[in-house]
Amino acid sequence: MSSDNVKRARETNEPSSIDSDKKWIRVCILAVIGLFLLVLLASQLSEQYSFHTTRVRYPLIFRESGENRYHTIADIERKIRNDNFLNPFYCEHSISHQTSKTTTKDVAWDHSTADEESTRRNKKDEQDQSQQYLRTISAFGPCSDTERTLRVLIVCGQHGRERITTEVCYHLVRLLQLQEQDPLFTPLLQRLSLRGVGLWLVPAMNTQIFEQMDEYPEYACLRKNIRGVDLNRNFDSPSWCRKRVERADENSVEFGGHAAHSEVETLALIGLMDRVQPHLLLNIHSGARSILLPYDCSVSRMPEHYSLMVRIANSIRKHVCTDCTVGSSALTLYESAGTLMDYALEFAGIPLAYTLEVYSDEKAEKKLRHKNEMQLNADECKRLFNPSEGTVYEETVWEAIRLILSLVERVQYHAKNIN
Repeated sequence: MSSDNVKRARETNEPSSIDSDKKWIRVCILAVIGLFLLVLLASQLSEQYSFHTTRVRYPLIFRESGENRYHTIADIERKIRNDNFLNPFYCEHSISHQTSKTTTKDVAWDHSTADEESTRRNKKDEQDQSQQYLRTISAFGPCSDTERTLRVLIVCGQHGRERITTEVCYHLVRLLQLQEQDPLFTPLLQRLSLRGVGLWLVPAMNTQIFEQMDEYPEYACLRKNIRGVDLNRNFDSPSWCRKRVERADENSVEFGGHAAHSEVETLALIGLMDRVQPHLLLNIHSGARSILLPYDCSVSRMPEHYSLMVRIANSIRKHVCTDCTVGSSALTLYESAGTLMDYALEFAGIPLAYTLEVYSDEKAEKKLRHKNEMQLNADECKRLFNPSEGTVYEETVWEAIRLILSLVERVQYHAKNIN
């Protein structure tokens, strides 16, 4: 087009072909940039969520002879400590001796069964007696003091009969120590580490009862600790559910002790929570396939980040644990007070907390549903709460670790919303 035509087109407000060409060029450039950004975003999302959809099946994690079986607590602790000397990435933290002397003057105690002075005296007597069986409880966490963008505390082995939970934490620690390799877990753990995620694990909170079970297999039904207290009922409870704490019937399988925090295991874990100050708590149990949300002691209350927790849990169920039940623990199971999850949210200041139930045997449940817990024998408890050694053990541990790390990955993605 000649300059006269361009001038005439401008004077008559008619678009020139040059202007049209420029517009098309700009549109093409923007389209290319948009396509590039979409490809980049897709690749990042693929890396972010590939862990959820990949179905690689535990090819290497159990490569060592005898690793697809149950271990004694002594074997677990010895092996993890020996591994730590070879690759000192995750160190052992003894939490018993320090926390057994921790004062609890700032903790609200249950006064529903006695007056204030009697409760204080009862609490002191319980703690004095508990020192008689003090046993070191080990936790494992990063050796360095590097600041973490997301701190996660994973607790296994609260209940003695749920032996598989200690195995899950054992293999997860070995993965963190690079003593076990897995084509799915190992790269993910490296990515999480680079993003500033730190994992702290307690493989066996109820250590002494596991030692008893190692020596006496007939004790396989034991849920409580060596003094007959359910460690997941021994924590302090919020005022709005304190009346539901079982403090009276010592014969109950859920007896929570005569006072909150009467057990050294409880004090040890409280001390660890104070030290680590996690953003996320995962309490690992067996007996069901569930992702349980707070609260344990009320169906009518919800914590601050409940909507985020539900969104994350539903995503995990969709992509990872398709047979898992998701819901409030009080609604899905039953109301219970003095639990670790409720304490973590209400007293320890931990923003997010889940209880993960990682194993159930539906056939055994149907066969034994007519019995109450007090009537079960050792073999029946083993079937209900723990997979058999070999292939089922491998599947259970692998899927449990996949569930844990998937949840950690999703929480890390949303970390900015909880800090």
